[in-house]
Amino acid sequence: MTEFERQIRREAQNFARLMWESMSKDHPDEITSAWLMEKHPELTPEEAEEYRLFCKANTIVFKGCYGDGSIMWPRWVAFREEIAAL
Repeated sequence: MTEFERQIRREAQNFARLMWESMSKDHPDEITSAWLMEKHPELTPEEAEEYRLFCKANTIVFKGCYGDGSIMWPRWVAFREEIAAL
């Protein structure tokens, strides 16, 4: 792959990321820290925001994608345990 092709690929990835982020911003189904705190009362506001960003980094942005949390919550708990062990 040439440098020019790599540059085009990076630009396309940046465009796709920006488009995705703009579509989800202020969407009524967007996951919020407050919503996560309702689902998981053990979270503090700071932890809920960290968890929201963790979900977003793993492409879970909307409540419909999050579902009951059976996928992301165990990953979050394992991630937090791994960080605590460092």
